[in-house]
Amino acid sequence: MTMKSYNPQWLGPGVAATIISGLIVALVVVGVAGFNFLNGHMMDLKSDMRDMGTMLGQQIEVLKLGNMTGKTRLRQDIKEFRADKRAPNGKLDRLLESLLAART
Repeated sequence: MTMKSYNPQWLGPGVAATIISGLIVALVVVGVAGFNFLNGHMMDLKSDMRDMGTMLGQQIEVLKLGNMTGKTRLRQDIKEFRADKRAPNGKLDRLLESLLAART
């Protein structure tokens, strides 16, 4: 039996070049698709961060207004407390005056 060497034609340089070109094209397509996918997610993330910044700014304004309202209420309460504190003193003065007037 003689042994023939097996040398298939499909392993030639033309076929190899076609396969390598196809692999390169596939890698480029996957790379571009991946880049576009990541770029889209980055744009969504930027938008979400912008929205969150706007929301935080609004919350800060609400807190500032609430703080100002609280300060205003506290000032009013202090004024009322002072007025209430003075009122008994005036009433006691009038009571003492009327008692002294009644004794004389």
